[in-house]
Amino acid sequence: MDDTKVLTAFIAAEKELRLYGFKSPSSRGEMLIARQQCENWLSGLTFLSVEVAEALANLELALHLDKIDFISGEVAEALARHNPRHQNLKEIYLRSLTSLSNEAAIGLAKYDGFLALPGLSMLSDEVAVALSMKKGGLVLSGLRSLSDAAVIALARYSGNLSLSFLTELPEEAAVALANHKGSLALDGLRSLSESAAALLAVHAGPLSFGGITSLSDFVIDALSNCGSDLFLDGLTSLSDGAAQALARHKGNLSLRGVTKMSDHAAQALANHAGHLDLSELQSPSAETILWRLAGDKVNLPEHH
Repeated sequence: MDDTKVLTAFIAAEKELRLYGFKSPSSRGEMLIARQQCENWLSGLTFLSVEVAEALANLELALHLDKIDFISGEVAEALARHNPRHQNLKEIYLRSLTSLSNEAAIGLAKYDGFLALPGLSMLSDEVAVALSMKKGGLVLSGLRSLSDAAVIALARYSGNLSLSFLTELPEEAAVALANHKGSLALDGLRSLSESAAALLAVHAGPLSFGGITSLSDFVIDALSNCGSDLFLDGLTSLSDGAAQALARHKGNLSLRGVTKMSDHAAQALANHAGHLDLSELQSPSAETILWRLAGDKVNLPEHH
């Protein structure tokens, strides 16, 4: 049986069971077995024709196409029509795709479900522009390099964005990313200028700088103006001035890497309005102050 016949048979069986109901445990079991067989078959596919992609779009399944390493623009357009009744199944995973043409990117950008492209290590400027237009979740966790123009293009994407491969942040990119809407992970940065911090503080969504181990009080003062969740999990210590600045921050604050803190810093942070994560803190006196003053708002080491 060829690929399209396999899919057609599965879709027909699924529709029949939906129409007439799962009248017995055996019919439900048969459907589960058929579904598992189809999922296994999908994960082993190595090539997609337009006809098969069109059939896939009708499946009531998340599409795990783990061995597909190339898709044409036409195939991408067909996959983008995937629209299962249950929205939690509206997902496409293309883990082996290591390059993407502009035509394929334009097609995939029309998909408003969750799209995972973790195998892409770089994007052309044109592909970045195309993907920035996508609605719905987008995973690009494998990216290792992008031009400044591509970073600026992706900043227009409305959704969670991880650019953790970036080790430096040019000011032009910071200006663009400040206008991004969604969570933004910049965990590859090793430093942050005061001007970049001031720009990113107006970003509409959570910010993560997990790779930065030290920040000046001036930079932290700028970041404290961030109106959403802030993750500074790379920091290992916090000055009194930095703690006083962060106490003004509105939103949840993660300082998971901080192990040292003075009593004055603890007293300042206890006034922070959101939830605090200080689960690695190793300053007993500061822990006690936070436990007494902040209570359930702070996450401390387990012995508390």
